[in-house]
Amino acid sequence: MAHGQNSYAMQLVELLISIWTQNWDPYLQNSVGDPTICFLILYCIQSDDSWAQPKKITPVIARIIYIIRAIFLYHVHFNDRNANIRERFTEVKECILEDNDSIFQSLYSIQHYASSIALSETALPCLYWVDKHHNEFKWKGSKEITIHQFRRFGQDLI
Repeated sequence: MAHGQNSYAMQLVELLISIWTQNWDPYLQNSVGDPTICFLILYCIQSDDSWAQPKKITPVIARIIYIIRAIFLYHVHFNDRNANIRERFTEVKECILEDNDSIFQSLYSIQHYASSIALSETALPCLYWVDKHHNEFKWKGSKEITIHQFRRFGQDLI
């Protein structure tokens, strides 16, 4: 990596570390406070102004958690300062543990809540009828299947 790119990467890492290690208090213009949670809220708003389904949000939260871990790991191992790894880890340790009041804890709580909602919801059927007489259908985007083919498949299984 070129020196300019390395400097840019370190500045970006330091910016993200400063965002994720700060305590963000809500205020009048921003009742949430934390910019990561604000992003997540805005990401959840669909084009029709409805909220996204929890099963579509849990992967996004997982990616954010992964990115936070990766940035913190990069910060600890590749920081330009002369401090050793243990000292650099001690600087950020409180922000990446699940039981502390941090963005990590907030994201884990939201992730667990969204997962429990997603797992308790009944999924929409993956089958739809192709014809009005209900003789042919598609299942999960497969090719059209007739009722006769489906019955023969069931008989072959028995």
